[in-house]
Amino acid sequence: MATRSGKTGLFAFDPARCDALSEVLAERWWAVGLRGILAIIFGLICLLTPGIALGAFVIVFAAYMFVDGVFAIISGIRAARSGENWGLLILEGVVDLAAGAIAVLWPAITLVVLVWIVAIWAIVSGALMLAAAFSLNLDYGRWWLALGGIASTVFGILLVIEPLIGAVVLTLWIGAYALVFGVFLLVLGFQLHSKREAQLRKVPPPRRKPKPGQTVSFGVTLLGSKRQSETRGSRVGSFNGGRSSFCFNLERRMIDHIGISVGSIARATEFYLKALAPLGYGIVMEVSAEETGHGAAIAFGAPGQAADFQSGKPSFWVGESAKASGPLHVAFVAPSRAAVDVFYHAAIAAGGADNGAPGLRPQYHAAYYAAFVLDPDGNNIEAVCHGPE
Repeated sequence: MATRSGKTGLFAFDPARCDALSEVLAERWWAVGLRGILAIIFGLICLLTPGIALGAFVIVFAAYMFVDGVFAIISGIRAARSGENWGLLILEGVVDLAAGAIAVLWPAITLVVLVWIVAIWAIVSGALMLAAAFSLNLDYGRWWLALGGIASTVFGILLVIEPLIGAVVLTLWIGAYALVFGVFLLVLGFQLHSKREAQLRKVPPPRRKPKPGQTVSFGVTLLGSKRQSETRGSRVGSFNGGRSSFCFNLERRMIDHIGISVGSIARATEFYLKALAPLGYGIVMEVSAEETGHGAAIAFGAPGQAADFQSGKPSFWVGESAKASGPLHVAFVAPSRAAVDVFYHAAIAAGGADNGAPGLRPQYHAAYYAAFVLDPDGNNIEAVCHGPE
């Protein structure tokens, strides 16, 4: 049912949001790893050339800040587009760029001023990184990101306590810090890469082709189908939404399947694979433009009797067309309220737009828990759980 509700608090701890955002950062594992490699290189330069002139050190420091800032922004920019709190990583990147710019543009910068610039940068960027770490799941390397933030903050505090150090000591301190910081980020990058590889291995097996003579039409099953009902048991319920009473039986379907037309089949496939995975749905069939006579099409559904997608029934078709069919409203059955939450954050992270945060819609019935996201073609996609919490 198409309706909206208010958004949840941006900084509220939400396990579902952590799941979605962890997957987003895993896709940018290479940017995290490159930050670690650059920090190690910078640290080695400082440790191997401690007697470098102040002017040369400023240039090396600024160059590192600019490059590190760019990769910090890359690490968080995709999720931040969706309004999530990985914007902390982007803010950290902005702080890096600002520190580098001040160091370069300050005329006749003194050693004491440079120490304070480095100290403030280290404390602020470390605090932001530490805060961002708590949006990362433990098995995605939360503590490696947190250790990087702690190392940066401690380094900054040491500089504040002892600002009147010599150029050689400052170079050695920064070198040691950068080396430790880089190792933490490099390990984090490898752990994110490992999780990313694990995600890719979960991609459904080769899809079924339609049988000879089988007609492919665009035109979702209510995905709480008979097969699902047999798995979870028959669900027949009676609800009073305040205006009328009604009951539903998931073993009887009114619609067999539905299809939508989209401008880009590749973009739509990427979106729906990520958005529907938390609900237990995946690709069960694909057909080419030659087979349909108009455009390539992908079908989504629940696992079949063999407990895999390859044997599942096509229920939701996405077909490529020069003219989109939307905006349409399609509601998918979620097995739990937690699945609704994960769907919402995964769909937002995949490029969707908020159209109603997870929550109860008692105007339909007391247990109606749903979330709404607009897909890249503007269709209103809903995940709904009718059961109690």
